[in-house]
Amino acid sequence: MAGQEMPLLSSNNNDNDNDNDNDDRSPNTAHTSNDTSAAAAANTNTTTINTSTDTHPSFGLKIQAFLCPTVIIALILAINLGGIFLLLNLGSSLLYASSVTSPSSSLPSLLSNHNYNHNGTSSSAYTLCTLLAIGYLSVRLLTPGGAWNSQKRPRGGVWRTFNQTYFFPSAIFRRYLNLSFAKPLPTELVEAEQSSSDNNKARFILAAFPHGCNSDFRLLMDGILEEAFPNLVENDKIRSLAASVLFWIPVVREISLWTGCIDASRPVAEAALREGKSLVILPGGEAEQIRTRHGREIVYLKNRKGFVKLALSYHVPIVPMYVFGCSDSYHTYTNVGLGFRLWLVKHLGICITPCSGLWGNPLCPLPKTTTIVVGKPIRFERRKEEQQPPTKEELDRAHAIFVRELVALFDAHKTALGYGDRTLEIV
Repeated sequence: MAGQEMPLLSSNNNDNDNDNDNDDRSPNTAHTSNDTSAAAAANTNTTTINTSTDTHPSFGLKIQAFLCPTVIIALILAINLGGIFLLLNLGSSLLYASSVTSPSSSLPSLLSNHNYNHNGTSSSAYTLCTLLAIGYLSVRLLTPGGAWNSQKRPRGGVWRTFNQTYFFPSAIFRRYLNLSFAKPLPTELVEAEQSSSDNNKARFILAAFPHGCNSDFRLLMDGILEEAFPNLVENDKIRSLAASVLFWIPVVREISLWTGCIDASRPVAEAALREGKSLVILPGGEAEQIRTRHGREIVYLKNRKGFVKLALSYHVPIVPMYVFGCSDSYHTYTNVGLGFRLWLVKHLGICITPCSGLWGNPLCPLPKTTTIVVGKPIRFERRKEEQQPPTKEELDRAHAIFVRELVALFDAHKTALGYGDRTLEIV
């Protein structure tokens, strides 16, 4: 399951992502609030959940969870490689045919005279690839998000029924991970969310941490969003921001759009907010993804202020979210080629996370209970009008408040969820 990043979250004010690679290799800095207990009490109600972090799924459910991502990846590879094969061989066949046929021959005659290309490839390969291409294009044109630049539009190509009903792998993984929102939700959030049905300007920026190796929870969460945000889902007022590269890969593009994703660029995010939509973002992005370590809770937040700047500019409250179990979803090998992988992230935007999940499968997470805890909306006071950029002082102050609230949210729930011995590390 593809990871979701937020390029727009690198604010020009103080978060240019000029990472110190030496520090990144040993992210040992832990941030804790001085008055965590008081902030935690104000942040949430007591959560009563089984402290076991393992889901203990049946063997049959494990088999299903193991096979689902393998089949999906096989489909993605078949369609993409088939398309490449079709284009390359069609081009080579045309070149070969034109070299042995009269220059005056028409294109249809060139194609009809060659059932085999000059490499001896059977026409059945063309037939198979053509059928795959036609099937993909048909699905794309007949379902939401078929337009070329759907990801650049606030509407996107959301298809809620797809993830809730048709996309059975999501249902399998939600049971396998026992994915759920921690209840009860903060009263302030429930009341504010209810007002969204009457006020189109009742918007939120939902900032989720940590990213994890594959951010599986992002896609899976889409199918249960109505449990926490019923009015936003019913009124089609919530979207997730995803890395631009995801929308260039056939099948991955469609799944991303159908599950409520739009492009994670600042213009698209701002347009969505202007249309009254709330946004789910993963502020840590690739920088956080590559630092994921099994058994530790690490969030990349010290230099992530872009999402706070966006909230201040549009007078939108930020709702902190923490996903317990995400860091333990895979066994990680963080130090393997870390310097080179950091270079890839910084210069090419490519994130490679060496990891292994169930039975060594890097695409299937370990059976760890995954619980999403949600904090109360954080509202920031500002003097300027909406859509005006905040001052550096306003940005730094708001960012510090968010960090404190996120730590308090983590500390308030960690014991009840089986992570009482851990400290949230802010790097």
